Amino acid sequence: MRLKSFSFTVVGLALLVIPSVLPVLPAFAQEISISSSDGSATGTINWTGTKNFNYKITLKSKKGKPVYIEAQGFRDFAPDSSRQRMTGNTTSRNGRKFSNSFSGKFGELKWTGVYLRVCTDISFRPDKCGAPQAYRRQ
Repeated sequence: MRLKSFSFTVVGLALLVIPSVLPVLPAFAQEISISSSDGSATGTINWTGTKNFNYKITLKSKKGKPVYIEAQGFRDFAPDSSRQRMTGNTTSRNGRKFSNSFSGKFGELKWTGVYLRVCTDISFRPDKCGAPQAYRRQ
């Protein structure tokens, strides 16, 4: 009889501990790959909220021009009204690593994903950007 109560205690303790550990587990890393005529980027994003994600990206300039990554949230593929820079500029042809968290500061909607694109920083003119790639929130 004593053995049964021990097994029930272990199972009960496991049921209490497992749910408290699960939220701490890392989020699913979503692979990204985007490019334009002037630059390219590869890496991962991990969604942490309805408008927030962490990212680890390597951004390369193909021609030595300053490039950056721009983000635009969307809900059911309808884009949010504003765009934000996600990274600083780089002119590195070998690639520069960017690692940070991103938080959308615009729009009222909860995002179902984000459009990412590589843009070229052009002084005193509108920046030239590649086609946006859609990444749904996981």
